[in-house]
Amino acid sequence: MFSGRRKSATVLVEEASFANDIQSSSAEYKHRMQLETYQRDPVKAAAASRLAERQRTPSFNLTPFDPVDSDDSGKLKRSQAPAYHLLRLRILTSWRQILGVLGLAGALVLVLQILAAPADNIAEWNQWPQEPKTEPSIRVNRKISAKARSRDGASTLGDHKIANGILQVNPDSTVHPLRVLVQSAQEQWDEKVARQSKTLHEAVKEYKRRYHQNPPQGFDKWWAFTVENNVHLPDEYDQIYRDLAPFYSVSPAKLNHRIKEAAKSLRTFTLEISEGHVTSHHVYDSKVVESGEERPKHQIALIQPIAQHLPDMTIVMSEGFIDDDIDPDAVNGYPWACPISSPLFNSARYNKANHKDGLSAIDGKSFVADIREYMNICNHPELMEQHGLLIGKNPQMQSPSPVISLSKTALHADILGIPTEQWVEGGPVPAWQDRKQDKVLWRGSNTAMHYDETVSWRGSQRVRLINMTNHIGAGELVTLSPDQGKKTLRESAKSNTWPAANAEQMDVKFTGKPLQCDKNDGTCERIARDYAFAHGRMGHEEALAYKYVIDVDGNAWSARFNRLLTSGSLIFKATIMPEWYTDRIQPWIHYVPIKMDFSDLYDAVAFFRPSSTNPAAEDALAEKIASAGRQWALTHWRREDMTAYMFRLYLEWARLISSDRKSKDFVYSPDMEMRRH
Repeated sequence: MFSGRRKSATVLVEEASFANDIQSSSAEYKHRMQLETYQRDPVKAAAASRLAERQRTPSFNLTPFDPVDSDDSGKLKRSQAPAYHLLRLRILTSWRQILGVLGLAGALVLVLQILAAPADNIAEWNQWPQEPKTEPSIRVNRKISAKARSRDGASTLGDHKIANGILQVNPDSTVHPLRVLVQSAQEQWDEKVARQSKTLHEAVKEYKRRYHQNPPQGFDKWWAFTVENNVHLPDEYDQIYRDLAPFYSVSPAKLNHRIKEAAKSLRTFTLEISEGHVTSHHVYDSKVVESGEERPKHQIALIQPIAQHLPDMTIVMSEGFIDDDIDPDAVNGYPWACPISSPLFNSARYNKANHKDGLSAIDGKSFVADIREYMNICNHPELMEQHGLLIGKNPQMQSPSPVISLSKTALHADILGIPTEQWVEGGPVPAWQDRKQDKVLWRGSNTAMHYDETVSWRGSQRVRLINMTNHIGAGELVTLSPDQGKKTLRESAKSNTWPAANAEQMDVKFTGKPLQCDKNDGTCERIARDYAFAHGRMGHEEALAYKYVIDVDGNAWSARFNRLLTSGSLIFKATIMPEWYTDRIQPWIHYVPIKMDFSDLYDAVAFFRPSSTNPAAEDALAEKIASAGRQWALTHWRREDMTAYMFRLYLEWARLISSDRKSKDFVYSPDMEMRRH
């Protein structure tokens, strides 16, 4: 290796080629190639044998440290220090033996630690790849007897497989999937309620366990507010951590600079908190912006009760405008916000040909099992063609902007706030048995996107819902029967014509006239002609007579969900929008989650809605979920609950923008203690 003789270019190329081949091979292949290509000089071998015989040292084979060497001619020459090299060899051998013993001891210790580790199934907690991971509570062991996870990351519930938040129906099962989904959801909800912190000390410990850092300053004031106002689920604020985690990689100075720049935007307004007082200002023309004056007032009213406990800070909130300025050199497209291994990033390989929507094929039926996993657009490329917010969009990928928004998808880096539009306290409602309308109700405008012939607007969620539930053509619907007996789902499935099912079960129509559409290219006219519009508006009392109501996203989040929950109807909800309460409400216990393609809608209705041809439907369970949803809204979606969320968010925000974040950590003291009951 240190020879002074220069080699020819051919030799160097050959050696480099061989070295590259060796490096790209496995260890076993390297060893085999070296054995096959090694050519031992016969003169050197004979001389070495004669020397070894003379020295009578049979314990060692020839090594680079042997006291025999030769020059390039092949002639042997005596080493000047044979004893020295032999000593080096013995020392090396001794150290190898010592290191081998130490390695075995270390491996044994590692195995013992693994065997002694607690069997906490943290692997079951599965967050989206682009989100920071938080751990589940370990105060109460999860009931996973009916749920087993397989090696590929999927799981089973009963004998139905769950992957990426979707339960795939096993047609040969004798257990209806909605029964196991409801049972599993009840166990999850009971466990979540039972594990909540009762004291400030417990809340601090839980915070550290989940987020691996101290709570922010003012955490004791926030805790006191939750105790005094009986705020439920005080540990369930993971959404705040998800939203703020990316900004911890930005320096406070740069973050404050971005806040100042965002405040100049024509699509934001700014809240200033100074010495307990909250003011707002904006640069947009409030006369041309919907809710341009009302939203700042609503946000001030939400935090005014706790403003005296908040540090001075600047908060920029989005008004929901769309920025059409596109940087031609920027990376564009939703797939670039996803891991390269995700289905959306590889959507070119997404196979639609084999997709079965479950409306007419029993082996294609599926239901939402995990709403957060289902909202993960990276794993559900089909949503790109089912939601107006995504259809035809190719947004610019930018650095996270420190802006609080009232709505977003899982791919957006906005910080989620709380909209107060259409929030109600809830009044008296009819009893379940007094509701005379058993059709599924939906009324609303055709919002969801801008409609013109340059985009595939017929695939947007509200247009598809109207088209599906007012279908008058030929076709057959296959639904799972809630009354199986000992039959499999395949054997007990029922068929109905599409028009007959819609006439019996659905009351779904647009209201008013077509909106957000292009009149010049005839799109508005086509929507008015081809889709069902109701004549006149439905009053509140008339709507309360319906047992079943659908809620579906519009341009963004559905502002009516709070009002619908308090109505006491059973709510079927289709959304891809995570909201501030997503971790605090339980699908299948407080409402029925529906996929954005609505392929599971008829099966869900058949399971809950009894009729002359479906007498075994779960009417009592429908009433229970409707009642639980109303009770949840009245106790978990109060103004105090929204204020508690924003209180904690702004404490976190104040620490994040502080020049010395560590100095803004909370330090617990027993004299701060308050206990929840």
